[in-house]
Amino acid sequence: MSEKAALSPIVKALLAELRERLNAKYRQRVALGAKIDGPSWLRYVEQYIAPVVEVVHASNPDRSKETLLALYDVGLDLSALGHFNEVGGSLRVIELWRDAFPAIAPIVSLNPRMVIGSLSNAVLYLNQWSSNKTESWLNMLQRLGPACQSADQLLNLGKFLGWTSGFAHMRQAALKIADALPAELLCSTLAIPGKVAESTVRDLIQELATNPWANLSDRSGTPTITEVRRCGNFRGLDGEFLRPPKSYLSDGRIHITDGHQRWQLHADRFGYTLYRVDNQDTSSTSKNSPSIASDGSIRWDTLKSYRPDLSQSSSQSFDGTTLAVTIPTSYHVFLFARQAS
Repeated sequence: MSEKAALSPIVKALLAELRERLNAKYRQRVALGAKIDGPSWLRYVEQYIAPVVEVVHASNPDRSKETLLALYDVGLDLSALGHFNEVGGSLRVIELWRDAFPAIAPIVSLNPRMVIGSLSNAVLYLNQWSSNKTESWLNMLQRLGPACQSADQLLNLGKFLGWTSGFAHMRQAALKIADALPAELLCSTLAIPGKVAESTVRDLIQELATNPWANLSDRSGTPTITEVRRCGNFRGLDGEFLRPPKSYLSDGRIHITDGHQRWQLHADRFGYTLYRVDNQDTSSTSKNSPSIASDGSIRWDTLKSYRPDLSQSSSQSFDGTTLAVTIPTSYHVFLFARQAS
């Protein structure tokens, strides 16, 4: 492998020292059938690997070599799969390596192989659901990651951010690891303004386990019936549905169908996820559940609201915290909850 003139002296020296090991890794991938273009790979080393190694060397030079080897190994695998390609590559993977890794490089270097592999896999997983939400996740990881004190804490932060960046199906898993994160990081990820007591933050975490719409303002003020989210859209507009959807309950959870596919709905104050499922039996809401009448009036215990635009609803379902309403003329699912005004 030959170094480029743009590489810093530090990186050049490390590449020269590890030349045989690195070349062997490259030749091994190619021998196994990986289609890795040599000149392109050298450019990737310069663009995505060298900047991270330079930051690590400045903060903890003893970790530079191991970090370089881990970046090289995982980078070869990603390159072989085409994720670094300028055309047809994975933009979010490139952003992780180009932007986020240099920002969190000192923490990455504490366990480079585990962190680099885990975060790269996380981007590939999240991007299957939503590229925009993955971009949000990357931005928060880049901003908050440097405050982490260990590699494990960084990975736990990544899992927690998966939920708060809009992947609602990750909520319960994220809440289980909340105790592993300091209150300051939780405040940032939960968008809690100002300074609050740690006990207040921990209490909110407990509330969010049972009420996906919980926030600090719910502890004061008069409760009202509030539209908390609109989910889904026409597939031709980057949505999911071929026809206006309907909601139903299965095993106490809100599900959505457009007559072709069925999804389990995960929704909370940070976003929503439609998780595709097989056909399931349906059940109706109980008689004591909140409901919307044909004229668009909504009743929830003693609370009332009026939504004439949702009159003549095609379906409604209630899972204990959220009322889902659909109408024949919309590709959206309208979600309501009790919140303080």
